[in-house]
Amino acid sequence: MLKKTYRLTRRNDFRRVYARGKSAANYSMVLYVAPSRNQTMRIGFSVSKKIGKAVVRNRVKRLMREAAFHLLDSFDEKKDYVFIARNGIKEKNLIEIEKQMSSLLKRISKNQ
Repeated sequence: MLKKTYRLTRRNDFRRVYARGKSAANYSMVLYVAPSRNQTMRIGFSVSKKIGKAVVRNRVKRLMREAAFHLLDSFDEKKDYVFIARNGIKEKNLIEIEKQMSSLLKRISKNQ
């Protein structure tokens, strides 16, 4: 479980990351990364209603949070991250989601 200090929750923060951040994508999720205002790492998750009903969306968010928790060492301390789920993530398990997240983090760090 991610600590409260690591969570990105406010709508304006999400908008700022979308507007000023860089992105990378694969078939199961999109990652936006932007410099953090308060010099601490924060991570946000977004799962649209296009993914499925509430039970499916909540399961996907739980899996994404758990995968991010396992990869905490891969995140840069002074950036905000937003993961957006795509339709292909519904069939994935925790290990596959973790691999997808890791590849996106590597790809985005190469571009910066």
